Amino acid sequence: MENSPIWLDVIFCSFLLATLLGLLFCLFRRRRIIFSLFALFALITAPLTFMLVALGRAENFNEFEWLIHEAVHGSPIAVYSVAGFLYLFLWWGLILKNTIKWTRTRIIILCIAAALLISAYPVIHWIDELTRSPISIQNYSFIYSHPFDGTSYFITTQSGKHFVTNPLDVGDVESIQSNRIKSGSYYLISTHAKAYYLLEQHNTKLIEEKTPQPLTFLVNGPKLTIMSYNESVNHNVLHVDDGRYQKKYNLPFTGYLETALYTDQSIYVLNDSIDKDQSVVAVINRENGKVIKQIKLNENAMSLIRFNDKLVIDTRHQLSTIDLKDNYHVKRVNYPTEPDAPSNSLYVFNNNLYATFVDQNERVHVWKVNENFKTLSDKKIDLPSIGLLSSIKFSNRKLYLLTQYNGDEKGTEAQFGGKFTAYNIDTLKQEFSFRIPKKKVKVQDFVVR
Repeated sequence: MENSPIWLDVIFCSFLLATLLGLLFCLFRRRRIIFSLFALFALITAPLTFMLVALGRAENFNEFEWLIHEAVHGSPIAVYSVAGFLYLFLWWGLILKNTIKWTRTRIIILCIAAALLISAYPVIHWIDELTRSPISIQNYSFIYSHPFDGTSYFITTQSGKHFVTNPLDVGDVESIQSNRIKSGSYYLISTHAKAYYLLEQHNTKLIEEKTPQPLTFLVNGPKLTIMSYNESVNHNVLHVDDGRYQKKYNLPFTGYLETALYTDQSIYVLNDSIDKDQSVVAVINRENGKVIKQIKLNENAMSLIRFNDKLVIDTRHQLSTIDLKDNYHVKRVNYPTEPDAPSNSLYVFNNNLYATFVDQNERVHVWKVNENFKTLSDKKIDLPSIGLLSSIKFSNRKLYLLTQYNGDEKGTEAQFGGKFTAYNIDTLKQEFSFRIPKKKVKVQDFVVR
């Protein structure tokens, strides 16, 4: 859980101590007895209720932010705590009014000092977050959607405390990805509708792009767009618009097209044959648009990545590698532990490969290997005890986990729609975690920019 900054704790404790001394002085001198007795009761009970509220706070809130959050949402104990503190301020105002000779100059000075304190808090708080929090330099965007609801929600945050919500007049959005060419815009993908959507910069304009058949994936790059149209269970069409070689063509495939990646000369397509329990990597020559090689794998696969001069594919029980410099020779690399399932996430950083998989004990492994596929580390984290793991991705030297809440959570968790957590990829130390808002439809995917 996040804690409030030390300077704020010092001010808070100093206020409580000064109030206690002031109350004892008034009671000893028999000044405003009834008013001071109520203030003494508030001084005892308001901090206690504040502590009770703070114990159940979310990870992305400190104690004071959570108190205000709960009070705004109508929590009786939080409302009482806030009212108690306001009563103490009222007590101080009445005492100071009777003990200080107020002049116009002193009133103006006091108002200026109060204004400076009020305006200084958000500035100091922002500086404190910027220096303490690793999440303030990124944008985290989430898509909420459902096939049978016509409204989706695009929600963005930097701190995990303040969320910007943009309702969209479209349903059935399963995934979101950044537009690599047009900064600040996003692709919204549905595998059931004959269209995909481009959400323009500042998340205000939604553009619908019609497709002949439902889209299974979209890859965009400089002067290159690759799309897969799902015509039937056993028939997909790969559409390529290649500006570099001035070619636009469609290639039919039997089976399901999972994803693709490209180099200057080639496009590599992962073609999954579910009925045959195997996958094929098709190699397309970008210059002529022809399939020049089909490389069979012994298992189904969901993702691939380029690692030096090799393609790496997360097949079911092993990693499969294809050597691009050695006539597409296939090798298999065993996971360090027998996996229950790969988790469709591969990442290359600093000439090392990171792969995730889930073991038989429902723990997520982050497996790190060098260029020779020798194990450098194999670290584990437990799957979330609440909710369903919706998406897992690498980005910016972190591993991100998105948990989708089911709607049957109790207590504090019931107020939220899911949980977003980031880990350091090498130590798996949790860097931050925050809960995301609850909507009438569930969160589906996220993207980090």
